[in-house]
Amino acid sequence: MPEIKTSDISPNLDQQKMFKELWWLNYCFCQGQGVGAVGNPFFGSEAVEFCIHAKCQMTDIGGPFCSQLNVMCCITEQCSFPPAEGSPICVCFNKKLAGADGFSGLKLFDWEAN
Repeated sequence: MPEIKTSDISPNLDQQKMFKELWWLNYCFCQGQGVGAVGNPFFGSEAVEFCIHAKCQMTDIGGPFCSQLNVMCCITEQCSFPPAEGSPICVCFNKKLAGADGFSGLKLFDWEAN
């Protein structure tokens, strides 16, 4: 994977601009945290680690409060708060334990919810 010089998330996520303009909280060896243009974006990141390329950004406040989708090899993750419409509330090893309809009619082993 190529080195990230400028992110497509925000013009403020530019390697050389950050080195020149950030007010550094800390920087040690190969990473650091600093304060830059507040609100442009509120937060954002882009990273490459071996064969994994990750991006993160704040797009809006609310609706949903937070949301993520991940795929790594054969594992897919979904998270949303509040829960995404139609998503189950709790699933364990593909056994739906709670969903949009709550626990109504759930049968698990010898136990059944009314």
